[in-house]
Amino acid sequence: MVIGSKGRTFWFLVEKLPKAYRVPDIPHYTKEDADAFSTCSIDRPITTTVKYGDIWMNRKSYTLVPLEEGQLKRWTWGRIVCVGDCVHKMTPNMGAGGNTAIE
Repeated sequence: MVIGSKGRTFWFLVEKLPKAYRVPDIPHYTKEDADAFSTCSIDRPITTTVKYGDIWMNRKSYTLVPLEEGQLKRWTWGRIVCVGDCVHKMTPNMGAGGNTAIE
């Protein structure tokens, strides 16, 4: 996913992990892990003229994080019902989780 605004580009490269991890075994990544992960994707096309490597070589900052998945087994408790965005985790690409919490 590539998003651009005001002369800046933000990107998200997502890959499914080989297995599901649970606390306390969720992996932690270093800059070296992020470099290795991105190096494998250098030739992936973003557009017909831009490759992922073009974006990667012009980066200002970066990090590699595991995105947790989670779903409630139960969405109700007594008179409390979870609906809408409170039922699932927000992805970080739009900052929607923090914005929703503020609302």
